[in-house]
Amino acid sequence: MTVIDYRPGSSADIDALVATTLAGYTTYVAFAPAGWAPPDQREWLLEQFQRPRVWCEIASIDGEPCGHSLVVPASESRLRDPDPTVGHVRHLFVRPEQHGSGAAAALNARLLDEGRTRGFARMRLFTPAPHARARRFYEREGWSLASAPEFVPELGIAMVEYRQDL
Repeated sequence: MTVIDYRPGSSADIDALVATTLAGYTTYVAFAPAGWAPPDQREWLLEQFQRPRVWCEIASIDGEPCGHSLVVPASESRLRDPDPTVGHVRHLFVRPEQHGSGAAAALNARLLDEGRTRGFARMRLFTPAPHARARRFYEREGWSLASAPEFVPELGIAMVEYRQDL
């Protein structure tokens, strides 16, 4: 049985966070337009830790980071939701070699629990519309589709929104 450890993430974890994010984005190549490349996330991730209400959790297997979640109030996200009871999942990535390990499901459950603790009534996230594996995962974990696909120029991919009541 795989033992997964969890701990809060911080800016000191930037190399692991960038590696996991890049590994997650690399899976997008299967459905992204020709020539698509993952965005550089290092500076953006570092900026997130300057925000007082951001929280991050890192999952590790055998001492090696294998995934992370990064969550903020939706009122502080790029696509702001003025409702203060909505949390926004900015990242939920698990490295492809750890798909099926249980890390993603556990990170998801833990971020939902933390959202409740922080007073959120619901959570939202965005995932690529053509990313069938991610969409099946979220739906299996109780998330509901909340939008039609919308092209996001910064990513060069159409995204859909999912929500879950807490």
